[in-house]
Amino acid sequence: ATGLRDCALDDIGRSAVRARVPGCLRYDLGTCTGPCIGAGDARAYQERARDVRAFLDGASDGPVLLLEAAMQHAAEDLAYERAGVLRDRLERVRWLHERVHRFRANVDRLTFRYHALGADGSEWVYLVRRGTVRAEIRAPTTPAEHEALDMLSARICEGPDPGGADIPTHDLDEFYLVSSWFRRRADERLRARPLTGASV
Repeated sequence: ATGLRDCALDDIGRSAVRARVPGCLRYDLGTCTGPCIGAGDARAYQERARDVRAFLDGASDGPVLLLEAAMQHAAEDLAYERAGVLRDRLERVRWLHERVHRFRANVDRLTFRYHALGADGSEWVYLVRRGTVRAEIRAPTTPAEHEALDMLSARICEGPDPGGADIPTHDLDEFYLVSSWFRRRADERLRARPLTGASV
C-alpha cells in the first residue's frame, strides 16, 4: 500500500548503480517502487518514507487521503474491481490510523510524577514523560529541593526529547512496562501527580 520496500536485501545503498534484474514480484505488481533494483526516483522514495513515518507517528493521514483519491479515480474510470481492492485496503489503513491515534492519546496520559517508597522507607519521585521514566530523585524536603524538582519537571515536560522523538524505539519496552504497572496496580495511580506544578 505504501510502495516502500519490505524485502530483506541489504545493498539498497548501491541501488543507483544496479541494473534491473528479473524476479522482483513486488515491483512487477506495482506494490513497491523497487529502490533495491535501481528503479524509481530516490528523492520521491524518501518523501514517501517520511510520509509513512509521519502516519505511523500519528502526525499525518496522508496514506488515507491517497487511498481515498485512488479509489475515487478507479470508480470514475469504471475500474470497479480495482476500486474494490482499494476500498478494502483503505478500511485496513483507516483501522490502523485510528489505533495510532488511540495509542498517542494513551501515551499523552502517561506524563506525571510518581511518588513511591523505596525498600528503606524513603520516598522517591519518578518523573515520567509519555510512558518512560526520564528522572528519579529522592523526594524533596526543603524549599530549595522543591524548587529544583519543579525546574527539573518543567524541563523534562516542556523540553525536546533528546532522541528526537517522544518515544524512542529503544524505550518501547520501558513504555510497556510503565503502562502495564499502572494498569495492574490502580491504587498506585493515587501517587501520581501532574509533572508540572507545585512539587508538594
